[in-house]
Amino acid sequence: MFTRLGKFVTAHPWHVIGTWIVAAVVIVAFAPGAMDAMLALALTLHIDPIFVGAHHLSRFVFVTIATPGIVHLFGRPQEDVDD
Repeated sequence: MFTRLGKFVTAHPWHVIGTWIVAAVVIVAFAPGAMDAMLALALTLHIDPIFVGAHHLSRFVFVTIATPGIVHLFGRPQEDVDD
């Protein structure tokens, strides 16, 4: 397995470098933290702050929309407390 990986990396070094750069950008875009910290990190790493901010906000929107459904699917049924 590692032999094939090594052959691919040595045969296509720019593809591997590009993949690592894209992965770093995506990790920074979805990393937890406050908006100002994310934008400061984006500016430090020379990544588009609008890209990072948009993904940061989209993560908040997704969590806000998905949380009630997840609680409904996996939550315990409430017992009637009036008895």
